[in-house]
Amino acid sequence: MALAIGSFAFCSLQPRVKAPNPVSRIIKSFARLPSRTNATKGVSSVCEPLPPDRPLWFPGSTPPEWLDGSLPGDYGFDPLGLGSDPELLRWFAQAELMHGRWAMLAVAGILVPECLEKLGFIENFSWYEAGAQQYFADPVTLFVVQMILMGWVEGRRWADFIKPGCVDIEPKFPNRKNPKPDVGYPGGLWFDFMMWGRGSPEPVMVLRTKEIKNGRLAMLAFMGFWFQAIYTQEGPIENLMAHMADPGHCNIFSGISLANSLIFFDYWNMVAYLFLGDYVDRGKQSIETICLLLAYKIKYPDNFFLLRGNHECASINRIYGFYNECKRRFSVRLWKLFTDCFNCLPVAAVIDDKIFCMHGGLSPELQHLDQIGQIERPVDVPDQGLLCDLLWSDPDREIKGWGENDRGVSYTFGADQVSEFLRKLDLDLICRAHQVSIYA
Repeated sequence: MALAIGSFAFCSLQPRVKAPNPVSRIIKSFARLPSRTNATKGVSSVCEPLPPDRPLWFPGSTPPEWLDGSLPGDYGFDPLGLGSDPELLRWFAQAELMHGRWAMLAVAGILVPECLEKLGFIENFSWYEAGAQQYFADPVTLFVVQMILMGWVEGRRWADFIKPGCVDIEPKFPNRKNPKPDVGYPGGLWFDFMMWGRGSPEPVMVLRTKEIKNGRLAMLAFMGFWFQAIYTQEGPIENLMAHMADPGHCNIFSGISLANSLIFFDYWNMVAYLFLGDYVDRGKQSIETICLLLAYKIKYPDNFFLLRGNHECASINRIYGFYNECKRRFSVRLWKLFTDCFNCLPVAAVIDDKIFCMHGGLSPELQHLDQIGQIERPVDVPDQGLLCDLLWSDPDREIKGWGENDRGVSYTFGADQVSEFLRKLDLDLICRAHQVSIYA
């Protein structure tokens, strides 16, 4: 906001083309006065330039020659030299002035309704979702009217920029000679009804500098409002109250951390994650683990997929710790709720029609994948059968065909059964869990 374009206003610029008119002659005559040498660089007759010892963006630095203190808000900051061309400097000055005014209007349009909401005059105000609200007319009509009004305002501003003074709205009196208005400062009863812009040059320069500074702050504030609305879903006043209540945690640094997290989660929207089971009975915080995964599933239903493992079964996790954890920390009822949830989990998945995934392994009863889809849920895990094998069976390099499982449940299967299954169903790979693999 306060970069090079933030140091430009139009009250003191050198016209590139010499205009043979009385105003030009007046400017040239003023240029010969020793006490106002800097003030005559532009077309303004009501701004007093700042002295050479004016405040700079970096104390002790040397400002560029084209930033001589004759512009409101000039702190000598133009590291890219964007204002070295007088015509560009003229344009940048107007651009910042208009953007600052629009920003101040936008900030007022955000803060005033939110204050009215806090006072109870309006309800459910959200500036970030204002476009989705119902108004007295349809959105297309409001948009067209807004474009017409903004087009009229910007058209008059552009005309004033091209031909200074052509949109002068200062009241005309026969006994008074009106001052020539500066570009961007039309004055008159509409825009200067208190006649602040008709005082001595020094106060006018101060007022215009304050306007530029407030415009820069408004542009920065609007960016902050936008950031807050995206990452906290709250308005600026709510965020201010939260910051005052807990400044150590509710600040820009926590917002940046949240932004990084959301950027990471946005990446998750482009990929999918498949978990193969056994979310409980693996430590003292099984509840946090399964709750986190379920929360991800709710938040990203198309990106998170949870398969059932053999420990997502009441008869198993009642023995191996999950039941005791629920009972000790909360209640047995919570364990029963999780059991009902586990009974609804899917038991297998296929990735890109080529990778068959499950927690356990193959089953001698599995002849085609449609059999898995025919398993009705919710269902408890039986002691034998297709569902049991998908959650309990293990591969064995030493055998061919099917063998007994040392776990006492289901079977083991050899490499020949894997190859036959993949060939028959036109698959490339089986992906499973269920066993600790130290060197995997």
